[in-house]
Amino acid sequence: MTDQPPEGRFRASPDGGLAGAAERLYQDVGFLVRAELERARPGIATSLRRAGLGTGALVAAGACGILALLSAHEAALRTLERSLPPRCAAATLTGAYAVSATCLAWFGYRRLQDAQAATQQALDEVRGTPA
Repeated sequence: MTDQPPEGRFRASPDGGLAGAAERLYQDVGFLVRAELERARPGIATSLRRAGLGTGALVAAGACGILALLSAHEAALRTLERSLPPRCAAATLTGAYAVSATCLAWFGYRRLQDAQAATQQALDEVRGTPA
């Protein structure tokens, strides 16, 4: 798609009427909107991908957090109880889940920050303001 409307779009209508001018204005605005959307599409797609990764990481962090609070993973708990006292086994699992939740939450937060910055950059490009 070109940045300029097709040649002859801005010529006066043969009858010089208001309806012809309104039709040309309608077509020109449509052309400009389509051109701007085409120009913004790559930035928007990048932002959506980054936001998707960040959101997925936060969901995973939430799942790990629940496991840390409840120490519900019975198989691992029972395995640890074979070599550690029950309290130490539960504390070990809780610590592992808490560390996992913290790492995933940090990763998700950073990805969402990156997506926000990319979205702002794409909006600035569309508006024509320097980043």
